[in-house]
Amino acid sequence: MKKQNIDDYEYRKKVADTKHAVIGPVIHNLYDDDSINAYFRRISEKGIEWPDGTVRKYSVATMKRWLHDYRKYNYEGLIPVNRSDAGKSRKLSEEHKAFIKQKIEEYPKITGVRIYEDMMKEGLITMKDVSVDTLQRYIRNTGLRYASNSDVVLKYL
Repeated sequence: MKKQNIDDYEYRKKVADTKHAVIGPVIHNLYDDDSINAYFRRISEKGIEWPDGTVRKYSVATMKRWLHDYRKYNYEGLIPVNRSDAGKSRKLSEEHKAFIKQKIEEYPKITGVRIYEDMMKEGLITMKDVSVDTLQRYIRNTGLRYASNSDVVLKYL
C-alpha cells in the first residue's frame, strides 16, 4: 500500500468521492436503516475503504459533519484542505528552538529528555506548556541531531 500525498489534488478528490459515497444514500433518502443515525452507526462499525486502500472507522458525528459540509458547501465541502500550520511547532517559541539547537551543538549525544529537563530547570518551559514528545518530535523532524552528528563525522574523515 502506497502512502498518498494529501497535497495531491487528485488524491483529495478521491477522498471527497469516498465521503460522498458514504453520505450519498442519506442525501437521496436511499438508506434501508430506521434512521440516519442507524445508517451511520452501521457504516461506522463496518469501516470505510479509503482511497489509499486502508479501511478506517469514523464516528457517527464525523459522518454527520460530512453531510453538513456537503449541504452547506456542496461537493467542495468534502474535499480536505491542508492545515496552514502543518509541519510547524505551535508550542515551541524561537527562544526554545535556539536553546535546543545550542544544546545539541554543544552536546551531540544529549537526549531529548535531558534537553527538556534543562529547559524546565532554566524556567523556559513547564510541563503544562510543552511535552517531552513535542520536543523530541521537533528534534526528529528538523534533523538537528543528524546535522550536528554529520559535522562531527566529517571532522574525523
